[in-house]
Amino acid sequence: MKSATTLLLAITTLTLASASSYGALILNINTADKTFALTGSDTGTPINAGGGLTIWTLTGLGAPGFSTFSYNNDVAFSTNVGTPGFPAGGYDTAITSTDNTGGSISLNLGVSTASLQTLTGSGVFQSYAALSPTGLSAFESTIGSSLALQFGSGFSPVSVVAAAIPEPSTYIVGVGFVALAGFMAYRRRRAKAPAAAK
Repeated sequence: MKSATTLLLAITTLTLASASSYGALILNINTADKTFALTGSDTGTPINAGGGLTIWTLTGLGAPGFSTFSYNNDVAFSTNVGTPGFPAGGYDTAITSTDNTGGSISLNLGVSTASLQTLTGSGVFQSYAALSPTGLSAFESTIGSSLALQFGSGFSPVSVVAAAIPEPSTYIVGVGFVALAGFMAYRRRRAKAPAAAK
């Protein structure tokens, strides 16, 4: 059982390490339930605009029209300097679609101060369903692309990926692995018991 547990811990550690080893923020989009989450972390300096503001943008998406949705809940990310929340706009995270530069999607992260800091995604999913229908379509079309840094310095582009939603079979395999490890430990104990009795 000890070796099976060690193996399971090693696999879990490697999986988590590879998921968080990016040197940039990652925008995870779940198109099935219209939610997004930020993961990874990145270091840079937001612009000073009555607080710190960093904006990443992808252009040339057609004409999604103007729509924006702002979040003022400090859920999407954390910072090691000050707090999430752009004082001038009252939001910590905003997603915006516009017709500028051939149609664009922007991810805006606001913080309390415009100094060098590390932003770390929380992995918590939030709804983006409030965007207009064309904004929704444009936002989802960014999957597989990256958003270029527009305002701020030192930050890397934000990669946009489809959120990894585990299939039911993944859970079945995990339960099967745990059951097999338990059965192996049971057999080992049973095999040792008669030998100890002699």
